[in-house]
Amino acid sequence: MKLCKDCRFYSNQYPDWGSPRFWAECQHSTAGRTSAPDLVSGAFPQVRQRTCEEMRTDSRACGQDGKLFEPRDDEPQTIPDRGFE
Repeated sequence: MKLCKDCRFYSNQYPDWGSPRFWAECQHSTAGRTSAPDLVSGAFPQVRQRTCEEMRTDSRACGQDGKLFEPRDDEPQTIPDRGFE
């Protein structure tokens, strides 16, 4: 089963705010949500990332089968030894 918490795009910025179901964001490039520009000032609103819950319930986005799922790479990055001392 593909779980959001195991995906590399999962981001939970507020772990102490209760259930991650409502606060965890999907950082996939297609998960950004914008609205129309402000017709008074002409400014564009800030892009808001959709929550994982929104992405998984939208069949056009990730959907229940996890179309955008990529496994998390939790292995620590190693720096190659270049021979300098």
